[in-house]
Amino acid sequence: MRLPIAKEGVAYSLLLAFLTVLFLFILPVVAIVTGLLFLFCLYFFRDPKERTEPKPGEILSPAYGTVVQIIDDLNPADQNPAKKVGIFLSVFDVHMNYSPMNGMVTHLEYKKGKFCNAMNPQAADINENNSVGIQGKEGQVLVKQIAGLIARRIVCPIKKGVELLAGQKIGLIQFGSRVDIWLPKDIALHIRKGDRVKGGVTILGRVQ
Repeated sequence: MRLPIAKEGVAYSLLLAFLTVLFLFILPVVAIVTGLLFLFCLYFFRDPKERTEPKPGEILSPAYGTVVQIIDDLNPADQNPAKKVGIFLSVFDVHMNYSPMNGMVTHLEYKKGKFCNAMNPQAADINENNSVGIQGKEGQVLVKQIAGLIARRIVCPIKKGVELLAGQKIGLIQFGSRVDIWLPKDIALHIRKGDRVKGGVTILGRVQ
């Protein structure tokens, strides 16, 4: 059976559930705190089932959150001109990350760094991050998972050379973060700064 939360959150949830039951008979006040943390953990690690089957040329959002940046930039993986879209994830957003299209993982790079506010546009360069480059029919796309002020762990179990499907889970970032995506320069964007997007659901744009 498919769990309603990400597997990475199961251990946290079980521990908090155990502590809640334990303190319920010893320190009821503490049990209230651990109980609230247990509910928050279930909420934070929720793993929605909704997905969109993109049409040819369409590229999906790799994350849930708010679009905070749209600029012309160079794709860090191949230095080709690209459109960069920055997505901020608050602690209340789903933190699963998804493949934006069908393709092969051609680039995988993890970098240690700081834990500055993920709203900062420079966070992509100075914060701890993990980059996943995907080559598909639409071109080369780079998804960068970026740690934030609270986020302290980036999870990305996929390997280089693996074939991904659009909307397939590629990992998550724990507790507040940012996901940037570099798209082909000739993409016609369907989103604007300030829009709310859903990972694996919202169509960011269509490659011309």
